[in-house]
Amino acid sequence: MDRFSHIALSKGLLKVCGEPENMGYLSIVPKIDASPSFLHRLHCHPLSKGPILVKAALNVFGSTDNNVPNLPEDTFELVRLKEEYSSFVEDFKITDNKDADDMAFKYGYGALLSVLSHSYFDTYNNAVQAFAPYESYCAGQYDMWSKVDYFNYRIKWYEQTAPEVREKVLAEEFWKVEFSAKEMVKGIIHRVAALTKPSIKPETIKQVEKDLNVDDVPFNPEVEKFYIKLEQSLEKNLIHSVQDTVQS
Repeated sequence: MDRFSHIALSKGLLKVCGEPENMGYLSIVPKIDASPSFLHRLHCHPLSKGPILVKAALNVFGSTDNNVPNLPEDTFELVRLKEEYSSFVEDFKITDNKDADDMAFKYGYGALLSVLSHSYFDTYNNAVQAFAPYESYCAGQYDMWSKVDYFNYRIKWYEQTAPEVREKVLAEEFWKVEFSAKEMVKGIIHRVAALTKPSIKPETIKQVEKDLNVDDVPFNPEVEKFYIKLEQSLEKNLIHSVQDTVQS
């Protein structure tokens, strides 16, 4: 998914949780694994990587409560975020119309949700090994891909229809709900698991819940319904946008 759609949709999730929307930029933090190329879409895309990415981001972009975790200077995520710092600041200025000082945030489930949303929404453009290192199977929108010309779909979406699609999705009524960020994190784990083929083992899901410290909260079926409505809206609008482009 293009970075501006990642940020806009993450802001939508944060709003549902009553979390600061300035953390939307954290949704593109996992893209730092693009270099070196052999780690692309692997090193920072597994869900269990969420906490270390949040901690690295606190070290680079700042904490609103001065709670910055100590990380070794050679930590991959920290090194890469420092290397890409200017690009994150530029994107933040575009999306939020604010300066770098406003990128500071507080450690918590809101920040974690924003980071995890990257792998969730990436399932619309490529398969994601979200449960590595425990299982290597990939999550993806397999049913939707069977309804489009996959290569043309990606080109048209990225180059032409992304702004229109995210605008329509964010205008939907299903966003008018309220859940805690912790419930939303647990829900996103289960939705990504549902999108993974072959199926992820229940014990793997439980391990990832433990990694993300959401194993102590009950699964909320209303959160699942929200995510499914979001997925249905994205699929509908993505397919229509490509078809409209083809016909025009």
